[in-house]
Amino acid sequence: KEVRRMRICPMAETDCEQTEILMKECFSVPWSVDALKEMFHTKGYCSFLAKEETEVIGYIGMKVVLDEADITNVAVLPAYRKKGIARKLLQQLLDEARQQGIYSIYLEVRDSNAAAITLYKHAGFKEVGKRKNYYEHGFIHIYFPSFCESHQCAMKRVGYLHFLFLFPSDMMVP
Repeated sequence: KEVRRMRICPMAETDCEQTEILMKECFSVPWSVDALKEMFHTKGYCSFLAKEETEVIGYIGMKVVLDEADITNVAVLPAYRKKGIARKLLQQLLDEARQQGIYSIYLEVRDSNAAAITLYKHAGFKEVGKRKNYYEHGFIHIYFPSFCESHQCAMKRVGYLHFLFLFPSDMMVP
C-alpha cells in the first residue's frame, strides 16, 4: 500500500485493540489486548505507533529499567513493509531513550528475519552472540552498535539473551 499521511506517535491505551490486530498479522505469538493494556499500568513501558490516518500500521516498544531498556517488539503490517516505517519507529524509540537517559538497549531477533537484521545493522547494531533454540525454530542474534567499540564496554550475563545498544556519552541528554 502507498503511505500518504503516516505519522509516528506515542501509543495510548485506546490503541490496544488495533495494535493487537497488527501483532496478530505479524507474530506467531502476538500480545493480547490485555497484555498491551497492562503496559500502561506497569512502570517503564514506552511504545510508539506508526499510523496511516487512524489505522495502526506499525509498532515499537521498550521496557525501561534504570538506565537500560529492552526493545520488546517491532512490527509493521505486511502491506506497508519496505517503506522505511520500521526505521522511523526505531529512530523515534532511540531518540526517546536518549531523552530518558537510557545508556543501553537490548533486542532480540530470529536469525531468519533478514529484514530486521538489516534494519538493526543499518542502525549501527552488531551481533554479539547467539542462543540456539531460543525461539521455537532457529537461533537468536544479539546486537550492539558499532560505536560501543569506542567505549570500553563488555557484556557477559549467563542465561540472558540480549542485543545491546550503548549511547556514547556525548549523545546523552544531561
